Amino acid sequence: MLALLTLLLCQVGASQNTNPVTWTHSIEATDMDGHYVLVSTADMDGDWCLYSQFTDPDGPVPTTFTYDDSVTLVGNTEEVSEAISKHSDLFELTTVKFLGQAEFRQAFTTTEDTPTISGTLRFMTCDGSRCLPPKEIAFSATL
Repeated sequence: MLALLTLLLCQVGASQNTNPVTWTHSIEATDMDGHYVLVSTADMDGDWCLYSQFTDPDGPVPTTFTYDDSVTLVGNTEEVSEAISKHSDLFELTTVKFLGQAEFRQAFTTTEDTPTISGTLRFMTCDGSRCLPPKEIAFSATL
């Protein structure tokens, strides 16, 4: 009985540590002096998905970016990857999501010689049968 309880606790602990989304951030220079683009890329494991910034407010938590004040943003964060709009049985509505990989781009300007941009992003991920709680992570990128 004790062995069974231990096994169950290990499985619960392992499932709580699931991290099916890996983020990378980089900066690209543009052809205009002082203008740059932050490229944020999410890689999802297996059947896990990441939700768009533009999903139904009654559905999953959308991916959101918050940037520090050290740079001047140009426009809004763009979704470069093609999103899938599909009915979700989990949320009982149409969701907008990414599978496999999602790329987001944010243009910005700065007068710094070595541009750096940082902030936080919040996202939620599901695999069709379960969802993980929304996660907020800090990020930073330097050219």
